Amino acid sequence: MRGSFTGRLVDSAEARSALADLYGVPMRQIRRAGRRALWSDSGLGVTYEPFTPWFEALGIDIDEPVGEETVLVRGRPVWREAFLRYAIPNLPGRWHVVDDAALLTPIDLIVCGIQRGIHAGLRVVLQPLYQGIDSSLLLSHPDEVGTRRWGHFERVEDAEDYMREAVATIRNDVLPMLETHGSLDGYRRFCAELAGGSNKPRSLYLLAATEIILERYDDANAALDEARARVQHQPDPWHPGPATPETRTLLLARAAEQRRLLSLPESY
Repeated sequence: MRGSFTGRLVDSAEARSALADLYGVPMRQIRRAGRRALWSDSGLGVTYEPFTPWFEALGIDIDEPVGEETVLVRGRPVWREAFLRYAIPNLPGRWHVVDDAALLTPIDLIVCGIQRGIHAGLRVVLQPLYQGIDSSLLLSHPDEVGTRRWGHFERVEDAEDYMREAVATIRNDVLPMLETHGSLDGYRRFCAELAGGSNKPRSLYLLAATEIILERYDDANAALDEARARVQHQPDPWHPGPATPETRTLLLARAAEQRRLLSLPESY
């Protein structure tokens, strides 16, 4: 950018556009990295982890230092290519692969699928679009499934065995979960189960938002009242708003905006 470096973090539309041009990647990947980087502090203490969203968005692989220099090598989107080649032909249903996630289609108000995990092999994607996504792509389920971590393979062919294991995990562990919880009513039950065993009100806010989408306003008010009883300080930013038709309209508009920001297909 113009001018001399001042030690100040520059994060603007112009800076992000320049970054996308410099590395030849779509702006949507830069926007996603920005959202994921909001949670970078959670990776402090792990080498390179706070910078991982940007490295992955820009296609940079990090090697151990050679001599006294750190070598940065631009890589291919191996995870995506390997999933397309080795996983999709062996999985039921139709999938939309974007970056390091694979989503079941058609995509309605609840996004279902899997994402490459950080600590284990895969993360479950179970994300309502009417709730703002402010963390790693589409994570809203706490579980990681599988035990083998992605090995940052340099060639698609090297990932064949990994994807074979991933297919087994998706078939045995992920698809039954998504079948149970992937509809609006199923997600409502999922949130109710989480709220019953947790002191955190976020699951209650998600439950209330889902009840509002389903036009079950009395049930939404009950969830909001329970959340209010648990929270003694300022409202959580995940609070959906009052249980009214007007809030439902706003939540549906948010879902449409989330679909646009994530470049999700409108329909199949």
